[in-house]
Amino acid sequence: MTSAKDQHLANVAEIQEEILEILEGMENVLDWRPDADTWSAREVITHMLFTPPGGVPQILKGIMDGEVVEYDLWADQKYMTSEAEAWTLDEVRGQFAGYFDALESGLAPLTDDVLEASTALVHQRNRHWDEPRTAQWLVERLFAGHWREHLVQLRELKADAFA
Repeated sequence: MTSAKDQHLANVAEIQEEILEILEGMENVLDWRPDADTWSAREVITHMLFTPPGGVPQILKGIMDGEVVEYDLWADQKYMTSEAEAWTLDEVRGQFAGYFDALESGLAPLTDDVLEASTALVHQRNRHWDEPRTAQWLVERLFAGHWREHLVQLRELKADAFA
């Protein structure tokens, strides 16, 4: 039987491979959008990297260190900065590499029991709820589940950009 931690590490590897495959060839379309209401790939990328604010690896580390007992979460936040607006495709890849390295190293020493027992109060600001959530939820839902939804979105954007 595979542990939850092992499944999380497998998800990290799978998602990293998939994001790198999606990004291949997107040098000139990171800011392209099919219409004014659709996010660009760059906007989706910053949303993925920085939801929740600081990113999943930083929040996970904070929960484990006892420094994060609560955090804010906003749905549909782009987190665009002037720095992110200037990222080249190689810099985007570097952002993802740092993210995945931090998440893997944060997960490595944890046990399933620690993931389930470690909690922080989440304030979902624009949906108006506050609930304690486990580190397990953070990695399973806010990373893997959330990111897989946006990988579909990025694949569609890429396909539309080259259609």
